[in-house]
Amino acid sequence: YNKNEGGSFKFTLLAYSQRGRKNTPKTLKLERFLEENVSELKIGIAHGQMSARVLDKTMSSFYDHQYDILLSTSIVESGLDIPSANTLIVYRAEMFGLAQLYQIRGRVGRSKMQSSAYITIPRHDISKKALLRLQILKIILIFLKAAYFIGQMHVP
Repeated sequence: YNKNEGGSFKFTLLAYSQRGRKNTPKTLKLERFLEENVSELKIGIAHGQMSARVLDKTMSSFYDHQYDILLSTSIVESGLDIPSANTLIVYRAEMFGLAQLYQIRGRVGRSKMQSSAYITIPRHDISKKALLRLQILKIILIFLKAAYFIGQMHVP
């Protein structure tokens, strides 16, 4: 991605919120990581401990392209409709439930622009239950993709 060459990617990065506490160490760590590695991009932060007014202003600013990255908790799993958000990265996906992951995945791909969703998990220490949730999500997404292509077929 190179913003100066007309890059059009919008990222939505979801961080596990540690029970919704404001300015959690993970959120601060991710913000610091982004600032150090993609300093040319503007980062907006959204979480459930923000006032409704500030949260609405942050979301509107992301919608209006004032931020390139929205670092957020799972608060974006419903109600966020930003067609230009075409890349989603879910940090520590094993911390989310299956329904949350499915809803969060639906935040990208809301326009004709190609979109991608990535999930990250730790290399070690992932429970069998969390791994099963992720495998189920993968199966659901494969099925939905196949159903989409079948729906696009023109049968004489």
